[in-house]
Amino acid sequence: MKLWGKASPSPRKSPYRPQTAQPAHAPLYNDLSSPALSKTIICSTRGRIARLLPSTDPDSLLIEDGFRLMKIGTDGTLSENPMLEGLLVNDPPIAQKGAPSVTGPLQMALSADRRHFFLSGIFAASGDGSNRTGAEKTGFWRDGQVFKVDAASRKASVFFALPEKDVISNLDARGKSPIADFKYGTYAALQGVAADGEGRVFVCDRQNKRVLVLSGEGKIERELPVEYPDAIAVHPRSRILYVTTRTGHYHGKGKLKLLRFGDWSRDAAPSFVAVLCPVGTYDQATRLAVAEAGGKAYLWIAYTPLPVRVYLEKGDGLEPVKDFYEASPQRALDVQHIIADQTTGDVYVSDGWGNCFRVSDWKEPRFARCMQDEETPLKALSIAIEHRGRFLYGHSDRRPVARYRIEGGLFPPAPVGGSKDNAVTPTPFSNDWRIGLGFGDRGIAVAPDGSLLVLANPGAGPEYSGPLYFFRADPADAPWKPLHFSKLGKPRSGGARFDMKGNLYVGLYDGKSPDPPKGFEKDAAFAGCMGRIYKYAPTGSLKDGNLFPAEPAAPEKIYDVHYGSIGPQFARTPRFGVDGWGRIYYPTSLLPRVSIMDNEGNAILSFGTYGNRDSTGGLPGDLVPTSDVPMAWPNSVDATDEHVFVSDIVNIRILRLAKTFAASETAEIR
Repeated sequence: MKLWGKASPSPRKSPYRPQTAQPAHAPLYNDLSSPALSKTIICSTRGRIARLLPSTDPDSLLIEDGFRLMKIGTDGTLSENPMLEGLLVNDPPIAQKGAPSVTGPLQMALSADRRHFFLSGIFAASGDGSNRTGAEKTGFWRDGQVFKVDAASRKASVFFALPEKDVISNLDARGKSPIADFKYGTYAALQGVAADGEGRVFVCDRQNKRVLVLSGEGKIERELPVEYPDAIAVHPRSRILYVTTRTGHYHGKGKLKLLRFGDWSRDAAPSFVAVLCPVGTYDQATRLAVAEAGGKAYLWIAYTPLPVRVYLEKGDGLEPVKDFYEASPQRALDVQHIIADQTTGDVYVSDGWGNCFRVSDWKEPRFARCMQDEETPLKALSIAIEHRGRFLYGHSDRRPVARYRIEGGLFPPAPVGGSKDNAVTPTPFSNDWRIGLGFGDRGIAVAPDGSLLVLANPGAGPEYSGPLYFFRADPADAPWKPLHFSKLGKPRSGGARFDMKGNLYVGLYDGKSPDPPKGFEKDAAFAGCMGRIYKYAPTGSLKDGNLFPAEPAAPEKIYDVHYGSIGPQFARTPRFGVDGWGRIYYPTSLLPRVSIMDNEGNAILSFGTYGNRDSTGGLPGDLVPTSDVPMAWPNSVDATDEHVFVSDIVNIRILRLAKTFAASETAEIR
């Protein structure tokens, strides 16, 4: 039986060799708007990642989230029950029903004998349960304390404390104090903590603008003046001390700095200071660690936007030896949406934060930032390519759609007609926004004649539905006039494409996705997010120069496929692709599956099985072989004549698959 059904129209190469694929595992998810690797504490909602804490067992890694603990072997192995019983602290309970919630940028350090660990940066929050008003002034978990915890029993005691009368409780007062605490950027009075081999403990005291050196009994031996100390580490065989300082939060920009004290017992000022990066959106604390290798000491520092740098200790200063941002080709940390250049085979990526990247060298693929010129990044949430004119269209949140020229590796603005402005729409378009998740976006598309389709709400919000607006291209004048597809109302849309004839395809959730796959028959999340693809025939023509002079009365066809997920609460929607022959490539995100059909809706093939980053489908270094193409959450699919491209947003990678054909034919063009 031929799975591809009717042949695609006028193919140069057709049809594909038929394949079938059933996933061996349906991936778990804890939030459709922020799919994760699993339901364990490795990944929590809104893209947050559990902390890696120092472990008393040198052969195990300790992972913490919500004070719950999980153990993983340093060789990557998991026990049958990797979750540890109890919490990080069991006595007194660090989290209990009816008690104030404990929050803050948790910092932890092991004692030299590994029998105890020290906790700092955490405190009981005051408030009404939903809004934090500050920090508790009394009680075991009040602010301004360092705790010593028995590693075996996980029983805590207070190791050092600021006087109770000095605790700053009110959130507004804490924000104006050197603590710099804020609703959207939590800081504690005492924060970073480290321990040396002689039993001393080093503490970052933000409230008093100092670093404390404490004896093994918790007595102050020395104070070093440091403003806004965040994290701290000590050299294992000397008195060199490393400190990060951090200010800023979601509504107030700040800086991250690295300080080095050559001798904490004598120096009153650092011998080395480096400004590392701005601080703003992310509220996570910095992490410091010193590792020894080959008789040398290396300082590792991590922070969300940094992300990781390594310095070599030279004895008289620090020498940077590795910047993971520069060293790694994986600069795009969010591959939600991709689009393939039909002319060059390049793939463009727009992440959830307005950054755009291009992958062009598939022998040594790298995410290269899209730049307007040598210094100006191209910012856009949605991107689309006009292949005929070699233009790229994009728009940022609350900005009009703008046009850029694709030339010489750069993307300079391309004004329309005699205008000096490269904006082509008369109004900006708003996009959904979620703290921790980024911007929601539903998509744009360019027709064969250069006309534009936008799925977004015009204006500055806060309406985040996905209405459809068509803009007829006018090469002599801008901005272009919109045609609203009013019959759609305020749809939950996701993705739009044109074929070479000007037919329009739109992904929509209508609650009518048929025949859920095996295992999903009673899955409310699947039924509540799975969309279908709608096809609209032009009401005009390419020949007349206007594909849609009027809104279509109804869709020409609705493809009963499992397309999505088009999330119910956030517009980080999927994308499908349409190639030159009208074949449609679409993801079923809750299944690790990508499917292809012709424009009559006949299935050509489906592929995909569950696979994590250790599975590479038989490529060199494949640690966990699979019987099909390994994916965790395919969200965006596109294709050229020769290749299919898939963005796997959980494994954070793009797959490039070569098409194979059962037959091919070459026709002479006269």
